[in-house]
Amino acid sequence: IAIKNSIIDNNFILSDTWLAWGDSFTIGVTSAGYPNDNACLQLANLTSTTLINKAVSGTMAPYPYAVVDYPNDTINTVAYADYSSIVRYGFNDIRSTGVMYTNVFSWQKIYSNLIFSLSIPQASINNMRGGGLTENGTWADTPVYGFGRYNSSTAVGDYLEVDITGRFYYLSITAVTSLGTTPIYEISIGGVKQSYVHFDALTISTGTGDYTGFGVLIDMATSASRTVKIEAKFTTSSVYVNWIGGWDRTTTNMRSVMCCSIPHFNFEHTGASPFNVPTDERRLAFNNAIEETVKIAKYAGLPVVYNKYLSGINNFQSDNIHPTESCNRVQAEHMLEQISNY
Repeated sequence: IAIKNSIIDNNFILSDTWLAWGDSFTIGVTSAGYPNDNACLQLANLTSTTLINKAVSGTMAPYPYAVVDYPNDTINTVAYADYSSIVRYGFNDIRSTGVMYTNVFSWQKIYSNLIFSLSIPQASINNMRGGGLTENGTWADTPVYGFGRYNSSTAVGDYLEVDITGRFYYLSITAVTSLGTTPIYEISIGGVKQSYVHFDALTISTGTGDYTGFGVLIDMATSASRTVKIEAKFTTSSVYVNWIGGWDRTTTNMRSVMCCSIPHFNFEHTGASPFNVPTDERRLAFNNAIEETVKIAKYAGLPVVYNKYLSGINNFQSDNIHPTESCNRVQAEHMLEQISNY
């Protein structure tokens, strides 16, 4: 068992059953000749806890919204209300050349949408299906998912509003930007304009539609019940209001989330990797985005921690990409340092 370091942020609480999110470094490699081993599995073994591994090889931070049951589970499935999460996306993201990945600010909004959906108490998330909505325009339930409403009439002045209680408000919104449009929506809370949301190509096609969440956090300073209104100011494309969270720093049943940094791989200096590798500057920018997301979540009272893995990874399986069992053990022990209940 790793020795605790009192200097680092070790306020993460690992639930008896917990979730892991990420790519092949998190799911493990199951092809011939490679052990099904990864740092999260090692952590589960060290703590005698049950791991539900939601990672998928080759994926990036927007991926959970491309798989219908993933956000449905975290937002609607009662059992998931008590599950903590460890999130290890990033290495595939920094190798991507898509619009969303070359603009780190845009990527952070996508990443934060996932983190907040995992940490806000499930009971404090309005899935936009429970009634109490006032709408202008043509709105309907978002297809496929068990949450969300979408506006297909795409006219200026269309709006959706609902009463939400809290000091902090987090809005998960999506626009179908594949139509070549840049819709602008205004957000008001308690009758006061708070923000404009400009969707400039921030979403991706997922096969079931462009449903990748884009997050907005607003602090109203005091906790109260207020009307949240989302109104179209310029648009010719559909907008999806996925969910809205409302809470304050004393809200119970928050879910712990550990956001892991993107590690450095020693093959990046040797050129031994079989794929193009990112620059250190690009990794730093994305890690800064992850760390900034954690700071924002902490400000809002959510139990989210940043796991900064400083060591270079240099012990690889024969594919020259994925860490060995011993290397995964080191990463697991590093995560263990930040877990307060083990």
